[in-house]
Amino acid sequence: MGTTAEGVVEAAFFSFLVESGSVLPLPMHRSSNLMLTITAAAIVLLIAGCQRSSFGPGASARLSGRVIAQSDVSGVRSQPITRGQVMLIPETRLVDVARAGGFDPSKQATMRTTSFRVTDAEIDALGASTVGIGADGRFMIDVASGGHLLCLVDVFPDDRGGASHWVRGCIRVKVRAGTNTAIVTFGIGGVGIEQ
Repeated sequence: MGTTAEGVVEAAFFSFLVESGSVLPLPMHRSSNLMLTITAAAIVLLIAGCQRSSFGPGASARLSGRVIAQSDVSGVRSQPITRGQVMLIPETRLVDVARAGGFDPSKQATMRTTSFRVTDAEIDALGASTVGIGADGRFMIDVASGGHLLCLVDVFPDDRGGASHWVRGCIRVKVRAGTNTAIVTFGIGGVGIEQ
């Protein structure tokens, strides 16, 4: 039984995949064909591509995590918030946000508990990125790396009204290039974050 060019290509490609750690070495049968090898390679490359961070347009960082309603009552458990949005605003727009929210930008405590209405057009004008809070309080948002204000929006059942939204507190957050995780808390002290 002679070696065909097809078999040499298969063996060389399979050896490359094993050496690169992309697949585990399994016995290769001579009856396997080139199409099976190409299909397996395509699957490996697809999976590898999904594992790399691929950020949205203009973004170099990803922030993901959970939003938790923090209980201040003894014996009452904290619970995930499953409605509303997480909004990230570039920190360079802090003065504009403070003006809209009526708080002193130098005082973190007032920023954490601020409440104000904002329209879709105002959100766009601030250069903000928003993402819905999903099941179990989870969120994932792509942004440019750097300083941001993280705000919770429309977290109460009656907050949403037409084209306007209720901002229910903001906090400063540093988002490093790459993937970042955080637990965002919301309670009597306003918005908090654990990175």
